[in-house]
Amino acid sequence: MLYQNTTGIAFGGGICIIEGVINIPTLSSAAQRYWQHWGFGDNTTNGACVDGIYFDYTDSISANWRCRAVANSVDSTFATTAAVATGKTVLRIEVETYLARFYINGTLVHTLQSATVPNG
Repeated sequence: MLYQNTTGIAFGGGICIIEGVINIPTLSSAAQRYWQHWGFGDNTTNGACVDGIYFDYTDSISANWRCRAVANSVDSTFATTAAVATGKTVLRIEVETYLARFYINGTLVHTLQSATVPNG
């Protein structure tokens, strides 16, 4: 279940799933740099999320997808072995209380069970 509290959206009481297809025409590089966050987050600008659960691609850090969970600016990051590639990719995140599962093209790449999964 996803519900709205006084400061935004919070997880709790059930499972919340987000799934989408992204298309990356060109990988980030020194000549054409960008970063990508995909999932749930409380920041839509260039700043860091205070609370969020999302996939991260920042080529200057890793050529692979990273799974991130942030609660009150405390960050848990896991680097997957799945390289970011051009073309279409299906990303999926399942969130329960203190648990997040990350999938790439239908394959579970990481399960995070931590207090850094935002809850409430």
